[in-house]
Amino acid sequence: MTEYIATHRRPGRVAILILLSLVWLVGGVWTAIEPRNEDAVDDIMIIALVGALFGICLALLQGFRRHAWRLGTDGIHIQERPILPLTGLTRRGFVAWPAVAALESSGQNSVAQLHLITDKDERWSITQRAVSSAQSRFQIADPTALLDELEAGIRAQVAQHRPALGPTLRSLAFLETAPGIAVLACGFLMSIVVAGATFWALWEGQRMTTGTRASYDALALFLFGPILTAWGLLASLRRRRAILRARQQSAGHSSQD
Repeated sequence: MTEYIATHRRPGRVAILILLSLVWLVGGVWTAIEPRNEDAVDDIMIIALVGALFGICLALLQGFRRHAWRLGTDGIHIQERPILPLTGLTRRGFVAWPAVAALESSGQNSVAQLHLITDKDERWSITQRAVSSAQSRFQIADPTALLDELEAGIRAQVAQHRPALGPTLRSLAFLETAPGIAVLACGFLMSIVVAGATFWALWEGQRMTTGTRASYDALALFLFGPILTAWGLLASLRRRRAILRARQQSAGHSSQD
């Protein structure tokens, strides 16, 4: 494999910008319902909605970029640019084969990422290419362009110019970092509030569905949201603990050597 082009996802920026957009919207609604703002409700709601939509659009533009790695005889030519022209900066770089210091991986399946670290501590990342699947609602890893094949090609080239690279260590994906855990915790707390409000509405006899499958799915999501978010939070904590333990053990073995 001499070229790998994929959409690079930055979930951290997406989550933070969407969270800020929701906070802005909730703050606007809270301000609008105050009695002293009765005459300015429409203006306040317009500002709140426009601000929230702007934040969501910004999250979509900043959260996805096009990354391209081209493997040559002398090294890797790298280009990182925004999906939509003129919505972000383009970053270009070149890493000679002898300058490749280590490889790391994070995430899994269609959101897996490969990270290249140079001898100058520069870090370059690329995401697993994903394709649509008839068997799943979500995208899956492209079987014709797996990151394992890209990694193998890099290792083969590096081995011709310097001693072989060490094993590929796992690094923390966004949802396994402290900010990611905080986002999941906020989602868990919000799901508890939504589930409580939904249970209360059902208890009061309010109609919560329109008879369609989508409305029943939404109702189930509202009711069982705390279970799903708690499972996601615990899974991220377990992965974080396992990855950090493995890195500590690897660092210990390296120091002994």
